[in-house]
Amino acid sequence: MEILINTLPMARLHVFAAVFLCVLIATLVAVLLDLRDGLQTARILAQPIRSNRLRVTIGKIVEYWQFIILAVVADVVGAFLPFYALPYLTLLFGVAVIFIEGKSMLEHAKRRKTGSAKLPEALHDIADFVGGIDELRSLLSDMAHRSLEKATADPPEKTVE
Repeated sequence: MEILINTLPMARLHVFAAVFLCVLIATLVAVLLDLRDGLQTARILAQPIRSNRLRVTIGKIVEYWQFIILAVVADVVGAFLPFYALPYLTLLFGVAVIFIEGKSMLEHAKRRKTGSAKLPEALHDIADFVGGIDELRSLLSDMAHRSLEKATADPPEKTVE
């Protein structure tokens, strides 16, 4: 064991440890920013906020960190090679997690920018315009019945010329 410790320079282990901690913190920040962004999107779209999403966030953090720890183990093994100066796998996994969470935040932004956020308000305006929600239901029901009657009516016979 002492031979292994003497083979690996302590300065390299310190660099690996510093990178590992930075990647853990960066991935945690990325996941928490995505959570905050998702909550903001849900509020804007008037969607319910459930505790299930918070559990999913905790699960994501644990899963991401498991992969990062596996990458660190592989990097420490690689550190015994003379050309392996940095924890490349740890950095790669960290960048991948940040990319995934960034993409998720872009998807949240797209959902906020669509007109779907204004849909409930528009439906209330339409209901007010036609005389209330009951009148709107009646109107839509009549339209559906007429459309159904047209669809089930006998098609006209084709004439051959």
